[in-house]
Amino acid sequence: MKVFKKIKYFLIFLLLSLLKIISHLFYSIKSEWVGENKKHSWHGVRLVFLLNHTSLFEFIYIGILPFSFLWKLSKNLSFPVADITYDRFFLGRFLKMLGPNVIRITRKRDESWQDFLKKIHNNTMIIFAPEGRMKRKNGLDKFGKPMTVKSGTTEVLKLFKNEEL
Repeated sequence: MKVFKKIKYFLIFLLLSLLKIISHLFYSIKSEWVGENKKHSWHGVRLVFLLNHTSLFEFIYIGILPFSFLWKLSKNLSFPVADITYDRFFLGRFLKMLGPNVIRITRKRDESWQDFLKKIHNNTMIIFAPEGRMKRKNGLDKFGKPMTVKSGTTEVLKLFKNEEL
């Protein structure tokens, strides 16, 4: 059984690496760390938030991640996926291949969200993209309301309260 897990992790790493390479082929990627510590390492990072993003371009962000971080993600990545997206034939299958613990959740505050929170442990690495909507030119969402951060982000942050973020 351990051999199959190792093969699974390696295949996830290859897929993440391929996405990183494709990202670099098509986009000029430059990253800069914001904050006091300009020589930041990805070594201890376990939580990544993509706030107010455009869902169509999330894969571009993988270009800034070092291969060593992708290797750790291949073994420990957990992320929620909306049930509508998870159930789509091609996209759902593709997302399931990106990490060992991809969790289907609904938009309601039900057991699917609680199951996701329960699966977060000491080694879990989370990439969380909670918005799932596009900001329009006027800075508002499609309903004309200001962009906000979904409440689930605070619940996830509480699980990391004793860690350096």
